[in-house]
Amino acid sequence: MPKGSRQVSAIGFSCNDKFLAACDMSDKLIVHVFDLTSDDQAPVSDVQINEKVLHLAWNPFEAKQFATVGKDHMILCNFSDGKTKSNKGSMGNKLISHSSVAWSQNPSNSSTLFTGGADGKVHIWNGATLGKAAEVCKGAVHSVCSVFDNGTEMVYAGGNDKNITILKLSGKVLEKTSVIEADGVPRSIDVFNGSILCGLKSGNIVTSTLKEAKLTTVLRSHCDGECWGLEVIHLDGGEIRILSAADDNRILAYDLTKRGALAEGLVNIDAPTKKKKKKKAVRGGASSMSSLPAEC
Repeated sequence: MPKGSRQVSAIGFSCNDKFLAACDMSDKLIVHVFDLTSDDQAPVSDVQINEKVLHLAWNPFEAKQFATVGKDHMILCNFSDGKTKSNKGSMGNKLISHSSVAWSQNPSNSSTLFTGGADGKVHIWNGATLGKAAEVCKGAVHSVCSVFDNGTEMVYAGGNDKNITILKLSGKVLEKTSVIEADGVPRSIDVFNGSILCGLKSGNIVTSTLKEAKLTTVLRSHCDGECWGLEVIHLDGGEIRILSAADDNRILAYDLTKRGALAEGLVNIDAPTKKKKKKKAVRGGASSMSSLPAEC
């Protein structure tokens, strides 16, 4: 990233794997475009978004077009001849924040996008023009994924209700078909060859076949702040266990041979569920990054 950049809030690769777009959370909120085939590591183009970007995605059929979403916006960006032009989507009088974006996988609908809104709806876009929306849940839609198979386009949406809602695109309308229950808020979703892979807000990764529609945990991890506790335990039978503790107030026990977590506990069972507002800086505690109080 260029000098003076801050954290990267979103990243994406073009459909031909030639370009990489990365959003810089500096004061100007810039998306840098890099040419991965060049030895020069400097961006080949920049575009100023002026709004916080939470997610970006490239058009699967146009190698020089991507979209960003975030606070109060959906912006289309077209990269050509070293310049990137932006076109902000029109939302009328009411601005809507979006946390995720997915392009249609149907070649006949190459200008169609789906965004997960903070209003609990999946919105359909034709380019920068906002179309109809489908109600998914109360609270935000955190993730969206589109799959086109056998002439049918399906959209998978992860909502604040801890469900993956499956919708079918009929014409220009999304119709809800089914729901897969999860034990956490789905923050990312991918579907491939009849299987679904989902990352949860809890730090776990779950999977299932679409036919079974029952999620199984394949990876359990911490999800908040720093991992500040680590202990290796040698058992009498020669087995090894690893205990970890983090700012999410959780203890995880891992089995190295099975490469997975065996059990889970809490560091402080009496910890409040919401972080108290601090009146002044408090010294001590494990981390300043946690959403839980320092006593956890």
